[in-house]
Amino acid sequence: MAKQNRAHASERGDRVGEIARALKDQIASGRYPPGARLPSEAELSTEFSASRATVREALSRLTAWGLLETRRGAQGGAFVQKLDLTRLSENLAPLLHMLAVQDHDPFALTSARIELEALCAAQAANDQSVSVQSGLAPLRSEIDKQSDFALSDAEFLDSCRHFHSQICALAQTHLLAFLASLLVEADFAAPRTAALRLAPRERARLLSSHMRIVSALAMSRPDEARAGFAELAAFEAERLGRGGHKISPLAPSSSEGAPKSAAAQKPRDLRLPRLSRSD
Repeated sequence: MAKQNRAHASERGDRVGEIARALKDQIASGRYPPGARLPSEAELSTEFSASRATVREALSRLTAWGLLETRRGAQGGAFVQKLDLTRLSENLAPLLHMLAVQDHDPFALTSARIELEALCAAQAANDQSVSVQSGLAPLRSEIDKQSDFALSDAEFLDSCRHFHSQICALAQTHLLAFLASLLVEADFAAPRTAALRLAPRERARLLSSHMRIVSALAMSRPDEARAGFAELAAFEAERLGRGGHKISPLAPSSSEGAPKSAAAQKPRDLRLPRLSRSD
């Protein structure tokens, strides 16, 4: 009898999983978009030829996965959750950091972030819309904060995080903006970043790169925006002991004009001179 009960429970568990996966695929395909109400338990029981108890358990599993929410009342039922990108980012960011630690390469997360941010900035520089130009105000506000060298390291880094998050928000697609902002949150939440101590000269280098990027966006120059991110990549590689590792975020497309002269292609060196400090 006990053996039969275990077999029955296993069979039911498999059926619950099948229904949950089928509904998950239907949600992912857009059959049930965010905010949509799923059919009733009775209707789903007929659709999947399963008992209402099995369907109810499958719906509970989808709720636990964060895909559904249950509402009570006459207009209640199971509804597809609207994506909470902030919550999703908070859950995924630590996992991305763990992957970088697992690969024993702290630069992997930073370089991936810079690559995606460079793409966001290049897209924004090509976009002449009012929304992009209005999006420059928060960037300039963060630059003003970073210009105050009385800020603590934690305050300076928090401003840098806000700056890079705003760059991501300028992307032309929600998916790219989310992926880039996810990497920003993961990179700046990493313990090595949270404990970072920056010399005045290092702050000046970051600040000059940020100013270069904003200037490029204001002038609609995607190639100059990429050069600003190349500066950031070089700084991060040097800081993390990867001086020989170079990043060239996304070479300019053919639509950005003919090749320039060697002098014109050379990035401007906006770095401030090394500051002498006593021990």
